[in-house]
Amino acid sequence: SIDGSPWSTSVYPGDFSVETSIATGVGLKRAQAGVEASFSIQSKDAGGNNKIRDDTVFNVTLTLVERAQVPVGMEMYSTNTTSEVVLTGIQSFIKEGKYLIKYTCFLAGHYDLHINDYQGNGIAGSPFSVHVIPGHLSGAHSIITGDGIFQGSAGQISPVRVFPRDLYQNFIFDSQEEMEINLTL
Repeated sequence: SIDGSPWSTSVYPGDFSVETSIATGVGLKRAQAGVEASFSIQSKDAGGNNKIRDDTVFNVTLTLVERAQVPVGMEMYSTNTTSEVVLTGIQSFIKEGKYLIKYTCFLAGHYDLHINDYQGNGIAGSPFSVHVIPGHLSGAHSIITGDGIFQGSAGQISPVRVFPRDLYQNFIFDSQEEMEINLTL
């Protein structure tokens, strides 16, 4: 035996690795316009050990790939149809190498969510595909069209068509919400 043995040794996680770090949570797949979404990242070293310190910086961006559908004839009411939409996530340290990422999208559609380290390397699974649905129905932002909004005759049907939208002017196609419309002639 060697004099003074055995010795006590402490082993700490190594440097951050994009290959073994993982992201989990609903915010990696779906979100609703105007509602904060979130997911977490567990930073790990090359051996798969959880990092324990707040020593990793992530660059989290969401880039609009495809805008949500716009009803035929309503293209003139569509905003940001050609401009690029890029959002940045906010990072906060939870504990033991785990980070919470929060973001809020306002434009419905399909996004690519990239999670990169400070050198631009993506973590496992990045980019993720996120589907952002419209927010809650807003009568004030919805559109009503048709001859019936301008004129009508007693005993005759005067058609109107309602295009429901949310507070952020995203068109809503499938909704269980109700909207009351009062027309006075």
